[in-house]
Amino acid sequence: MASACGYERLLEGPATAFRPLRGWTFVRKHSREGEGLLSVHPSVQHQLRGWFDAVVALGLRVKDREAHAHNLRVARLCVHIGRQLSMSRHELRVLARAGLMHDIGKLGIPDTVLGKHSALDDAEWNLMRTHPELGLTLLDRTGQSSREVLAVLYHHERLDGSGYPYGLSGEAIPIEARIVAVADTYDALTS
Repeated sequence: MASACGYERLLEGPATAFRPLRGWTFVRKHSREGEGLLSVHPSVQHQLRGWFDAVVALGLRVKDREAHAHNLRVARLCVHIGRQLSMSRHELRVLARAGLMHDIGKLGIPDTVLGKHSALDDAEWNLMRTHPELGLTLLDRTGQSSREVLAVLYHHERLDGSGYPYGLSGEAIPIEARIVAVADTYDALTS
């Protein structure tokens, strides 16, 4: 089912295009339904993971087309970096999902903050800094691997400890989160 969601294509080439649905409300409602199914029927976890990944990708595209394009570029960059590090195909899939979902928590940030063209004030900046934890909340019980969820949560941590949300440093930051951080920063600087 993962190939229907585009992750196999991220590993092989361009990602598939997704038709938009209804965004955050749709994702939140259906992810809650999926949580119960995961705990009751573990044999369908793989199918639900693929379904949830597609819904997440659709929700991100609805919220902001440029953000969707950014997430696809980050996912591709993550896979490219992973290949350079000789990571396994499974690890590349984790990186592709983590790259695509790294900003999923921004679905919970108001559009007035996300779309602001001037500098964010302190309250807005503090709200924006919650998006990794909002992403954790959304992904925590969906069947995503812990490596993917940790990459989403820690992708703004920095090696010197100056990042957020927890101020982790060095090896305390999982490799997947470090790769997402590099890809995210590179894409932000070059797009």
